[in-house]
Amino acid sequence: MKSAILAAAFLASAATAQPMSGVYPVGRGGPGVDSFPTIQAAAAALSSRGLAGDVDFPIQQFVYTGPVTLRNVAGSDRFRTRFYPEGLGAIVDAGGAGHGFAVENTANVTVRGLRFRGCRDSGSAFVRFTASDQCTLRSCRLEDSAQFGVQVIRSACFVAESLRLEGDLLGPASRGIDFQDCMCAFATRCSMLGRVGNGLWIEGGSGNGNYRVTVVNPTNHGLHVENSPMARIHNFVSRGSSQYAGYVVNSPFSMFDSCVFAGAARTCAHFESSESTMFDMGMGIGDGERAVAVINSPYSEVMKLSVMGSPAVGLYIKGSPECHAESTQYAGFFSDTCVGVLVDSSDCTMFTYLQMYGRVQRGISIRKSTDVKVRHARMKLTAAEAGLHLEAAPRFAVQPCSLMMTGAGAAVLVADSSEDDSFQRVTIIDTPRTGIVARGARRMVVANSFVTGWTDAGIRLDGTRTTGLYYNTVVGLPLGTGAAVHLQGATDVQAIDNILVSRGGDSSACYRITGAWPLRAGGSDYNDLYVAGSGATGRVNDTLYRTLADWRALPWNPDLSSIAADPMFAADTDFHILTNSPCRDSGTPVPGFEFDIDADERDPVSPDIGADEFQPGAVAGNNPVPASAFLRIAGSVADAGARVQYTLPAAADVELRLFDATGRSVLLFRPGRQEAGRHDLDLQLDHLAPGAYLLRLRAGNQRAGAKLVRQ
Repeated sequence: MKSAILAAAFLASAATAQPMSGVYPVGRGGPGVDSFPTIQAAAAALSSRGLAGDVDFPIQQFVYTGPVTLRNVAGSDRFRTRFYPEGLGAIVDAGGAGHGFAVENTANVTVRGLRFRGCRDSGSAFVRFTASDQCTLRSCRLEDSAQFGVQVIRSACFVAESLRLEGDLLGPASRGIDFQDCMCAFATRCSMLGRVGNGLWIEGGSGNGNYRVTVVNPTNHGLHVENSPMARIHNFVSRGSSQYAGYVVNSPFSMFDSCVFAGAARTCAHFESSESTMFDMGMGIGDGERAVAVINSPYSEVMKLSVMGSPAVGLYIKGSPECHAESTQYAGFFSDTCVGVLVDSSDCTMFTYLQMYGRVQRGISIRKSTDVKVRHARMKLTAAEAGLHLEAAPRFAVQPCSLMMTGAGAAVLVADSSEDDSFQRVTIIDTPRTGIVARGARRMVVANSFVTGWTDAGIRLDGTRTTGLYYNTVVGLPLGTGAAVHLQGATDVQAIDNILVSRGGDSSACYRITGAWPLRAGGSDYNDLYVAGSGATGRVNDTLYRTLADWRALPWNPDLSSIAADPMFAADTDFHILTNSPCRDSGTPVPGFEFDIDADERDPVSPDIGADEFQPGAVAGNNPVPASAFLRIAGSVADAGARVQYTLPAAADVELRLFDATGRSVLLFRPGRQEAGRHDLDLQLDHLAPGAYLLRLRAGNQRAGAKLVRQ
């Protein structure tokens, strides 16, 4: 009998020492071969016995007090272990210990559906995984206080899914989910509803990230990514009174998609020393120092960003060359100290499809940055110092751009030390004091632009050198005192094919010159200098030159081929020209500017004056007369001359021009006002070199052209 009892005891002991495999209920009955009274006992047994197959621990509803520790489980690299509740769930109360559930050096562990509480010490964690690969924590609730909600250390392929952190964690150093030196650790569908110092913290490792994580009340960082390249952050939301809603440092090649960073006192989304970072479909909301900052992070991209609120700076890019911001929107600004976009020491930065609305100090500010480009920008700003502000920003280029500036100082302000800047296809409307101001700039170009609504000056050049103004339409407000173009201390200015309209009072002018004569020889020509008010064509220091003839009589003989006529705009607020505008075909080609403000191709031989190249059919009822019904060239190409036959439907002034293949005008003939009917005009071409020529005839509102070959 005694030997039988000893044999049974020996067999039971041997059975409990065997590696585990199968299902082991927890919380039903007492200790035995096939069940455990507590989760703590089950984890201790598994740690000592190891695995011979997959193991499941279904856990009865109960409060299990004391920490659970699972470590060094043999066979875990080959078999899975799962802890999950039966029925309504189970609670692990750490009882004030340093952790609720800890897994060390054990792979393939899944903990699902448990509730954790009772961690109250500094350094404590509800759940901690250390050096444990291929593990999952799913559908758990984390209650009351700890320093860490979930802490994962040196683990690969970890998933935290559908976690709910409900309590307030301990202090500003606390972390809701903490990934330390992990590879491909991921948090998905997690909510942190209590107050935490930091929401999701990722430090070290590579390829970590999240999908649909929400942090409601962070006090320090909603998201923190440090020294962790290739992070993948999708659908992250941080809102509350944090210092940084998103803080990313030294984490190159990371991607942030569909994230909302709100309520930060300093920066909503901060990226630093993180090369080639992509921030796509994000939002930065708040009134802090910056909405989004990209610092020392070259080749980064900010795509489809929305900035709302009144931060000191909406998007801040510093020390980050070759960044690209596309389809970004800045709305709701209402502060005289706001700067929508600030680029500092970041060469080759590009902005495309930018929109900005609100009250700001400056819309886009560029300083100490070369080759910055802005494409397709639209800004509607109130009381701004400047819409575009450049300081030491050589080779800046913008086109097209629309600036609606209500009560602004300037739409565009180019400060000192800028050179080779280009402003093309810019539309400036509403009431800026000055449309474009350039101070000390060199080799600046303004072309194909509407500069309207200004009160002091349309384009003002102070101390600039070698500036080109081509194909612009510059029209101020009625009854003002300003000038369409104001040149003060400037040198070597060229103004070709511009419409300059003075609609102001006695002291207003198309041109105003302060100081020495700034225009190069022949540098102002083929313009329309139209005085619509009581002002003058030109004002040189304190002397007014009322008419174009007075202006031409100056010693420098400016604007010999220019006109002084009503440009005939489509409307008071629409500065496209009508079909009968005298500016049509009255310009001269300027190489490098083949398209107008609407991207319509300009006539390569006789372009229109002003920003708009008239397009047939662009204005209702303006249909050009076919050339075949208007103009015919008679005679042999071998002749030394040619006869031009044309028909006038009504009495009109006639002008005929002949252009060579380079677009240079070689003949101008004005036979004067002629009666209706057919007319012949004999042209002598002996002085012309052999080649192809373009003949253009204008009579009243009609135009026609034909090709002429001189052999």
